Amino acid sequence: MDAASIDAAAGAVGGFVSNLVMTPVTVATSRIQSQDGPASTEKEDDDPNVHKNLVDAVRKIVKYQGILGLFAGMLPAAVKQMITSYIFYYWYSAMRRWVERLHPGGPPG
Repeated sequence: MDAASIDAAAGAVGGFVSNLVMTPVTVATSRIQSQDGPASTEKEDDDPNVHKNLVDAVRKIVKYQGILGLFAGMLPAAVKQMITSYIFYYWYSAMRRWVERLHPGGPPG
């Protein structure tokens, strides 16, 4: 395996980890943004579709949908990010090495 492929694989893994960490925040934020209005009464404390803040949204998603509810939609986003990161880091690494071979002492100028 060449160095560009190793860099690309590391980039793909990084893209997956990034999605793994950020998806719960994105899901909770999207739920807050898509509700009709702000939570205002105690009756709405038990409504799974009304969220006061990010912590309340996470708590209700876990309570009513389980921990996997926080990762809704992660698979397509993770696959896209992994492919994009792989391609980007492969070509970045390959081009960097190509330029280093053309200019062994560093870039001209």
